[in-house]
Amino acid sequence: MALAQSVIDEIDQAPAVSTNPLTQNLVTEKIERLSPTGQIFLLTNTNLGFARGDFISLVYNDQLIVRGLVARMRDDLAGVKITKYYNQEIWKNLGVGSQVQVIRGDDSYFTNQAKNVASSQEEIELNSLIQEEEDLYNSTTLAEDESLIDQEVDENKDRLIKTDNIVSFGYGWISGLTTSGQDTRYGIFNASYSYQIEDNIWVEGLFGQSTVNDFPNTGLDTKFTNITVRAKYTFQGPFYSYIMPYLGYQSVTVSSPGAGVSDGTTSQDVLDEEARLVNESEKSGAIAGVALLKRMVPGWFLRAELGTDIINLGLSLEF
Repeated sequence: MALAQSVIDEIDQAPAVSTNPLTQNLVTEKIERLSPTGQIFLLTNTNLGFARGDFISLVYNDQLIVRGLVARMRDDLAGVKITKYYNQEIWKNLGVGSQVQVIRGDDSYFTNQAKNVASSQEEIELNSLIQEEEDLYNSTTLAEDESLIDQEVDENKDRLIKTDNIVSFGYGWISGLTTSGQDTRYGIFNASYSYQIEDNIWVEGLFGQSTVNDFPNTGLDTKFTNITVRAKYTFQGPFYSYIMPYLGYQSVTVSSPGAGVSDGTTSQDVLDEEARLVNESEKSGAIAGVALLKRMVPGWFLRAELGTDIINLGLSLEF
């Protein structure tokens, strides 16, 4: 007697390890919560395979199920809004604790390959919850079950930048002296780390280092090391930008082993001038300035800084 097999039976019999080359290298995550309508769900991100603002597709038993946008992140949990159903019947039978595989970004390679080996599945398009580019950057509301989402993915609406951490890399210019004692600026590579301790209040540490040739005299090399600590406050700027005035403290140390050291041919006056230039290039004290972050894509910013400590350009990554 032929027995009909339900979707639930198929799910229960899904293989633990896929032999499909399309899915063998995909990360596996678990569904933690579902909203009553099933259009919003919480997914683990223990493999750190995606971030806020990413589009992801879920695969179960070698079949594409749904596609959605990662709208919120907290620790290893992600709040996801569904934008497309590939297989609504299977999705309805998945629940809390179900393990799924995750495709980050473009899933066309999977759908194209699947069309070559199986008949096309019905695709049910929803009205996209992402109506325009701005929706990737604003405070996306997961409103289908406020108690569920607010309890599991707590996002403080007062924060202009929702994440707690920003790392930055850049190239800047710090003040120094020429061999003749005139003011100048020297280029310096730098990196920084910022942490949001309260809503819109950040603490930051910056480290930079550069070697200047032919200073304080021809044939001598001098290493400049810049260490800065800052406190910043975030204001909303135009065109997805953030303005961050800052106060802090800067220490610039200078190392030039050959400066002021006699080689048997240099006069004492020249040696004394070399030592003086090195000593006067070192400085420490209070600083002030402003930083500008311009969001380019989710998670990434262009960074510009103008302050008494440095003029700086670079890139920043939030996480």
